[in-house]
Amino acid sequence: MTGAMRAVLLAGLLALCFPMVASAQDANALFDEGVDLWQRGHTEEALAKFKEVLANNPSSEDAYQMLERAEYRLFLKMLVAGGDAKQVAERFLDLSRPARTEKRQDEAAIQALVKDAIHGADFGVRRKANLMLQAEHGEYTVPALLPYLGSNDIEERTNAVITATVLGSDAVLPMVEALSSGNVEVVRNACAVLARLKDWRAIPALMAVSENVDGDELASKMANDAIAAIGLDKGFEPANAVDAYLQLAKKYYSNDPGVILNFDADWTIWTWKDGNLASRQVQRFLYGFELAEDAAYKALALSPGNMDARIQLALVAFGQKAAVDGFGASVSGETVDAVKAKLAGVTALAASQGIAVLDGAAMRALSWGDTGIAREALYALAKAWDGSIPTEECALVQGLRGDDKG
Repeated sequence: MTGAMRAVLLAGLLALCFPMVASAQDANALFDEGVDLWQRGHTEEALAKFKEVLANNPSSEDAYQMLERAEYRLFLKMLVAGGDAKQVAERFLDLSRPARTEKRQDEAAIQALVKDAIHGADFGVRRKANLMLQAEHGEYTVPALLPYLGSNDIEERTNAVITATVLGSDAVLPMVEALSSGNVEVVRNACAVLARLKDWRAIPALMAVSENVDGDELASKMANDAIAAIGLDKGFEPANAVDAYLQLAKKYYSNDPGVILNFDADWTIWTWKDGNLASRQVQRFLYGFELAEDAAYKALALSPGNMDARIQLALVAFGQKAAVDGFGASVSGETVDAVKAKLAGVTALAASQGIAVLDGAAMRALSWGDTGIAREALYALAKAWDGSIPTEECALVQGLRGDDKG
């Protein structure tokens, strides 16, 4: 069968499974019908409508507009329901993401609103701008706020702190990176914002500021005040910044819902790079791993050679490989190829860390029940083995006792 014949046959099968919709207007009507059916408890009929919409290959903008009209809790319920419902919800979210991200990253719109938020003639103007920044731009507002957080004008600094506070949890991760700016005023005011936001994802970085013996004394005090305002939860009571980063890395790695917050988020990684706050997008299924990697590297920067950090980094590398192997078919080939190219170097680096690190990574994965990731680590461990007789405590021996036959 030729490629052209296969294409015709595939198109015919798709038409049978998912009848094409005549127009964007019809697609919108079908989507609204699906929402109504879901809300009335007719989930199977609703999913059929949603699949028909998806079969028409809506543009990113169309999908974004559909999600804007729907109540976000509907998609949260679909994600929780699992199965077909989860796959349909994720497909809509992924389709809408480019349009949503483009709108949220609109620099000209952000700058205009930030100007009103900082210099608005009265409280009403500033309040409206803050609410629009929160609703329409979220985390992407933070880079535009940094010049005002570092301003010599106390009114500008105060208004910038207010705007960042209104952004809520969206501001936490970029504001955490701003603690690395080196600008004393920015660091101090970032501490003030994080004290108001009370999000314990900020605790490791705040501890690093407070423990910096060469840092600004007032910044250190403000970091301690912020930690006290946030409070340490039972089960998260780190002894120092290194310990805090390592605990946070493990939570990111396991996609703990206490740290992976937004179901429809732009999966954005923030870094302080070349004197600026920079962001990059990652795939949904790699987001927790990327955050865990960043936290582990920060622990390693504070404690070079730290074995726990090295094990966590190896574990993240094997986790990314297992994730791409398991979910790669669900995203574009170009994206998967780029990720695989990156991972070829990362997993090789992990494998070069020595038997102790590989054994620790495999044992940690086994103890956490991550059997797919444990397999990746065990393969690397076996390949790197030095020929000595394994002990009872070795992951290769412990793996033989596992419930998973793989």
